[in-house]
Amino acid sequence: MTGKDLERLLVEFSQCGETHLDHLGRALRASGLMPTGGRGTSAPKIDHTHAANVLIGMSIGGTPLASASRVPVYRRLKPSWSGIGSPPHLDTLAVFGDTFGEAIEFMLLGRVPNLREVQIVREWPRAIIDLKDGKRFFYGYASFADAEAAGERVSPVHTRTILPVSVLSQIHCDLEGADGDAGELVGQG
Repeated sequence: MTGKDLERLLVEFSQCGETHLDHLGRALRASGLMPTGGRGTSAPKIDHTHAANVLIGMSIGGTPLASASRVPVYRRLKPSWSGIGSPPHLDTLAVFGDTFGEAIEFMLLGRVPNLREVQIVREWPRAIIDLKDGKRFFYGYASFADAEAAGERVSPVHTRTILPVSVLSQIHCDLEGADGDAGELVGQG
């Protein structure tokens, strides 16, 4: 799978237009977050890290250049807890990785059973992983107040981009070169 292949797939599953995804890919390549090289059949293949960068960049919105510059911030998000509800499942968090970037890559490798969806907050660095059994895992600033105190541009109203398991599963299959039902590889539990 090349970066252009991923862009074509995401046009079908997201609200981002083809032009926006093309410009995002260019900005990510210019930032060193995607491979550079040939075009067409000689275009470099992407891996799980590159696909995660595109998904994060697409999800956080804004201009392609602004999104590309924020991807490393979201990749470095650590597990957090707002203090509301049950404490996080820290033993399970270690399975996903120490950062949100590692968690997304882990999902794209097809190693998160029972995955339902991933939510990425656009207004400040925060992400949520939802499993089918009701468990939720939070990354980033635990609350609006924490994000504001850290100097993030925040809003009391926030929007989330939702990455459903079906999209993550299809990307996993395409990265692995697999055919067939993507749902059997990720998200079963």
